[in-house]
Amino acid sequence: MGLAAAAEHHSKRDDLRVLYGLATDSDVFAFRTHLRSSLEDEVSQARVPTAIMSGEHCSSRLVTTEEIEVLKEILGGVFDDITIVLYLRRQDEFLASTYSTDVKSGSAARFELPGEEQIRERYDYQVLVERWVRSFGTGRIICRRYGKGFLKCENIIDDFFDAIKVLEPERLTNLKRPPRVNESLGAEACEFLRLFNTCIPRLTRDGINPLRGKIERLLSEVSPGPGIGLTDETAEIFMARFREGNAYIAAQFFGGQFEPPGDPLFGPAEGGRRVTAQPDISTEQAMKIFGMLWEKKQQEVIDGELKIRQLKERLKK
Repeated sequence: MGLAAAAEHHSKRDDLRVLYGLATDSDVFAFRTHLRSSLEDEVSQARVPTAIMSGEHCSSRLVTTEEIEVLKEILGGVFDDITIVLYLRRQDEFLASTYSTDVKSGSAARFELPGEEQIRERYDYQVLVERWVRSFGTGRIICRRYGKGFLKCENIIDDFFDAIKVLEPERLTNLKRPPRVNESLGAEACEFLRLFNTCIPRLTRDGINPLRGKIERLLSEVSPGPGIGLTDETAEIFMARFREGNAYIAAQFFGGQFEPPGDPLFGPAEGGRRVTAQPDISTEQAMKIFGMLWEKKQQEVIDGELKIRQLKERLKK
């Protein structure tokens, strides 16, 4: 996240800047200098030929050529050879996933279609890709499609290393695979958390609010499943807006388009995964979710107290 927080226009004061305590322009400029210096020190000490930096905020927050140029300047002072890997997800799926992530990040807004500016900055992949091409050049951009049927071995790690070609297959199999995180919330859990955000915000003026605890993770455990998304009819209309741009990306980076009626870049939509509307949960449904959260939280308290007693017993011995 530090990459995006540093490279955004110095006048922005969004949640990333709050997280890093960047309240003034001078804070931002000092942070950029510090980040570059820290990278130089880390690379020097690591003594490795290749560094990998993963930051999805760079695609969503760096929405102008000028901001990407700032990122290029920061990284260019540290690395000799830079390649950008862009993962593109079917826009209607990306919209639903983004909403779930936004709610987990503290948003209290209801699900709705994005405005024209946000569509241009975030969902029009031709505009997005060309923004990065202008700074780094076509030869330095690798595009991959994110979704079932596109990922090598249906796994983002295998697919990423297949894209960058820096590990032999036998070394790739020995990598430690982390558990999945940032899973989308089920529709009812997402609506519960949206209402919860109006009472206990994720961010305060001092940064992340400690009073929220681990509610996002606990909700993912008690209410998995299909999340809030577009109806099939609305999704079809939404995706039609990107047909021309997606066709361009398919031709430029993937060697051709899918045949109609599917999308040129992503093909036909997968069925059975969308919730048709944002639910208005009843008091009974909200209390059911609250009860499951309370039970899990109390179990964590009991487990914690048990560990403390066990540690005290060991100290006595």
